[in-house]
Amino acid sequence: MTKENSTVEIHVRLLGEGTNCSRPTRGVIVGHGVFRLLPTADYDPDDEHWEFLPGSIVRAKEVRDVEGVYLLAVEGPFKFWKVLDKRRLLLAMMEELAGDAHISFEGDLHGLALLRMPDALDEPTPALRRNTRWPKQDFIIVPLEPSMGNKIIAAIGGTVPKAIIHIQIEKNGLRQFGAYDNFHPECIYFGSAVKQAVIESLISERIIRPYTERRPKREPKRRTIS
Repeated sequence: MTKENSTVEIHVRLLGEGTNCSRPTRGVIVGHGVFRLLPTADYDPDDEHWEFLPGSIVRAKEVRDVEGVYLLAVEGPFKFWKVLDKRRLLLAMMEELAGDAHISFEGDLHGLALLRMPDALDEPTPALRRNTRWPKQDFIIVPLEPSMGNKIIAAIGGTVPKAIIHIQIEKNGLRQFGAYDNFHPECIYFGSAVKQAVIESLISERIIRPYTERRPKREPKRRTIS
């Protein structure tokens, strides 16, 4: 069995070559058919134009042609994410972004203990704004400091109830995480403060996975650049 975080050979299409061809390289196994592309030893972006650049998180599929079976990068980088475990994702983001940060909750917050938390606010700020105009929802902001993640989870009932529609985290005045419309796959946002290694860990731990509704096209026969 191939272990996650090991590497495998994976092919990347080359653009502008005049024919269908690919470059074999290595990819770090993130998990669940997802890989992080590594550059070849002599990678030169001015010489070859890869469909997906080194460092990209991509999905790959197994392709068979007259030369054999190989893995081909077919999709990425990803904009949409299917959340498999809301609670663990929220805990991971709070742990990653805690310190000089705040978290906001919007929805039907009646009966939750959020307002009883120290320094809780019920008005938006420039970094954390309301996202539902009508009907007007409850809105609460609480400070997010290290070791507060479990306390905040407890204050919303130990899980992420459907009554909470939007969640945002700002750090140093900039929004760095957003989960909108009940964690809709097209409404998950990771800011620059969320390191790629964290996103890879979320995938490997089955907390999120790349989301797409587009089916990959049938792969043409390819010529491999050696």
